[in-house]
Amino acid sequence: ISNIYFRSMGQFLGEFPAVALLTPSGAEDLQWMQWWTYFMMAWWLSWGAFVGIFLARISKGRTIREFVIAVMGVPSLVFSIWFSIFGGTSIHQEMTGSSGIGQATLEDTNSTFFAMLAELPIPEVTSAFTVILVVLFFITGADSNTYVLGTLTSGGNMYPKRPVLVVWGLLTGVCAIVLLLVGGLEALQQAAILSAVPFTVIVTLLGMSLMRELRCDTRLQAPLLEAAAPSGDGNEAG
Repeated sequence: ISNIYFRSMGQFLGEFPAVALLTPSGAEDLQWMQWWTYFMMAWWLSWGAFVGIFLARISKGRTIREFVIAVMGVPSLVFSIWFSIFGGTSIHQEMTGSSGIGQATLEDTNSTFFAMLAELPIPEVTSAFTVILVVLFFITGADSNTYVLGTLTSGGNMYPKRPVLVVWGLLTGVCAIVLLLVGGLEALQQAAILSAVPFTVIVTLLGMSLMRELRCDTRLQAPLLEAAAPSGDGNEAG
């Protein structure tokens, strides 16, 4: 597992520029990117405004450096370790025996993780624990979503009223249920991609606004002015 982690991280860092600029060259490439790559990009763009506001709310008092490290660095480290352990375990099981993980993945990608757990000890316990984690993930995601929507529709009030939160929670749940009943996961993916289109403009404007606010922040300008001021021995600071 440790070998997989370091080899994959080295390959990732070495091939990142090429993979980041990769575009589809055929129908199969386009199908894959629409099914996964574009969907994940659109997913985070559509959630960007909500997640950003929520993270900013719970990170009050932190520096920008601390915020970036906590939001970008820590999850990336945890995810890379997670995929190395469980992804590497699944690949090892499939290559060294007849685990059936590959066939289970072809039939339903949502069952891949459980197929891997079935090859390990106490699968009943680990599978139940996994379901609990999934439920907690959706609950916390829905909670932050309703909180941000309640804040935005309450004039920026950081403590929106409970009826407002309940309404947004119900609307979010109903929309998800309708999309699942109409078209399943594909409908959810298409909705995420379509909703992400206007957010590309919003996220761009947010980035420009952030840079503008930082340039106007006197708390950031003061250290720069002190560094540029002449020193006591007559030499100017670089």
